[in-house]
Amino acid sequence: MQSEGPQTSAGRTETRTNLIVNYLPQAMNEKELQCMFMTIGTLKSCKVMKDFKTGYSYGFGFVDFQRPEDAAKAIETLNGLDVMNKKIKVSYARPPGENIKDSNLYVAGIPRDYNEAQLEQVFASYGAIIQRNILKDKITGASRGVGFVRFDTKDEAQAAIAGLDGTIPPGGTEAFKIKIAEDHGKQKAAYNAGWTAGANRGPRVQAPAPFGSGGFQEGMMGKYAYDGGLPSRAGVPLSAYGGIGAMRSDRPNNRYNPLGYGMFQ
Repeated sequence: MQSEGPQTSAGRTETRTNLIVNYLPQAMNEKELQCMFMTIGTLKSCKVMKDFKTGYSYGFGFVDFQRPEDAAKAIETLNGLDVMNKKIKVSYARPPGENIKDSNLYVAGIPRDYNEAQLEQVFASYGAIIQRNILKDKITGASRGVGFVRFDTKDEAQAAIAGLDGTIPPGGTEAFKIKIAEDHGKQKAAYNAGWTAGANRGPRVQAPAPFGSGGFQEGMMGKYAYDGGLPSRAGVPLSAYGGIGAMRSDRPNNRYNPLGYGMFQ
């Protein structure tokens, strides 16, 4: 009797036809999403997730194919596609569960001439790979030497860390540095939160750019100097502009958060 889908290392059979599509443009509707994916194969369903009352799009949706091979082709073809000035992310939709947590690995030290197929080949012996991605320079398209490999289970991810972290990949000159991707994100958030707190306490200096800075930090934090108390800009304390004032009760996300939650989405 034929299997209904690919066997995972956990010993269960799955039919991988349901995809989650992230970073959808606000203006995209279900018909447009359907038209995009039906060029790959026949669909069972297509849904853009929206607020029930307002119709506001949450920026993601689900596409379910008839055949697993079409779903796999859709990931290969459409993941990273630019749509209305946004780059969509297409991956398998997975049911929640403890065994899939901590299954996404952050990998540094990837040889710059590697493509994603070569990266997968290095990691494939440790388990079923759900998705792999090498980060590239937005202007030149050149590899940045870092990326992500998502396994089917956290046990497979841990096995890959144990087997590959600190080793030099074939054709490479730099050792792999591999960790759970979520841990890397928390470490980055804690670093930036600590940097901000230290800048507020330190002597008056022109604040350096924080780790992985850009966007908010670059525009807001990097242009302020600190005077052991209230920040100043161009040597003029903010009190000269009327001070900082009370925190609005409807803006809780602006409060200082030592763990950095909400800073990196």
